[in-house]
Amino acid sequence: MTATISPDPRQRFVRMTFSPDGEKIATTYLGSSKAQVRNVGTGKEIAHLDGSTTGVRAFSPDGKTVATGGADRTVRLWDAATGRER
Repeated sequence: MTATISPDPRQRFVRMTFSPDGEKIATTYLGSSKAQVRNVGTGKEIAHLDGSTTGVRAFSPDGKTVATGGADRTVRLWDAATGRER
């Protein structure tokens, strides 16, 4: 099965990471300060992480939280289902 996970195929990944269960992928793109969490099977966006984000770093062991890093040297934690900062 193949899923398109980028809304624009010309975009280039900067970083991506899979959830521990392999069902979600978090991605950031070159030139963007936003990240997305998508369903691996369908490619549909689950959550949009909008903030000072230059790269996704990791999912929590339960897959409910995503950690991102920013150019401002901050680490932010996000709810993987809603995109809200924790």
